[in-house]
Amino acid sequence: MTSAVEELEAAAELCAGMRPSPDDATLTSAVLEPVSAFLDAEMGVFRVFTVDDGEARLTRVTSFGVPRRIDEAYLAVYSRLDPARYMSRHRFATPLFSTGLDSGEWQPHPPAAGSAGLTPTGGYLQDFLRYRSEFLLPNRLEHHLGFCFQEPAARSTFLFDFHRRSAPFERLELARAKVVAMLLHARFAEARDTGGGPAAVPCDVEGRLSSREREVARAVTCGLSNKEIAARMSISVRTVENHLRSIFAKIGVSTRTRLAAKLRDARLH
Repeated sequence: MTSAVEELEAAAELCAGMRPSPDDATLTSAVLEPVSAFLDAEMGVFRVFTVDDGEARLTRVTSFGVPRRIDEAYLAVYSRLDPARYMSRHRFATPLFSTGLDSGEWQPHPPAAGSAGLTPTGGYLQDFLRYRSEFLLPNRLEHHLGFCFQEPAARSTFLFDFHRRSAPFERLELARAKVVAMLLHARFAEARDTGGGPAAVPCDVEGRLSSREREVARAVTCGLSNKEIAARMSISVRTVENHLRSIFAKIGVSTRTRLAAKLRDARLH
């Protein structure tokens, strides 16, 4: 049986060479894949929710082992019901973890002033139940283990979710996840201090755009079509096209590919 010391050493070795990356392929191979293997998970997902004008918006999604149809359904419809959107509007200094291992809920946390905390209540509860019954369970994502942390300014929440279909996660995997979360939290803070890591706040190029234009631009970098962006933002395709024309003019590009490349280049410098 593996000792506690050996588990800690394994987690430290796993995270020793990890560095947050703005490149999805690098993040997948350097972080999501090895952590998924360490937790004996079949799928891993990294998401960033950024609070902009008081609204939590999905600004990045990277996945490993997730079937494309599930990724597409999440981006097109169910990201708007994701309980992480509600949770990311709250401030917390240390990583949070999913509780119950299979429920998909997150641990209770002291509420911000005037808020209801992180437990599912009101309209959020209805969104959560629909998210679970329509998205998680039909896609056999019922076995869930996750952790999240925030940047110091609390504008963005970085979430790591791991799923498997074979059997529930056990206490050992939860303990491993807690160690990895603490180490990754430190790595992300270090990357931000040195100017690296996944971009979560507007870069200089994005600073020229309105909040809605930034959301459209970031969706383009995720590879979403105009129709998918419209569904995700609950606006018409024509409105998306109007936003894109304005974005192209402000950024000085003429195609979606060049827009995505320019945003990624700006985040790297």
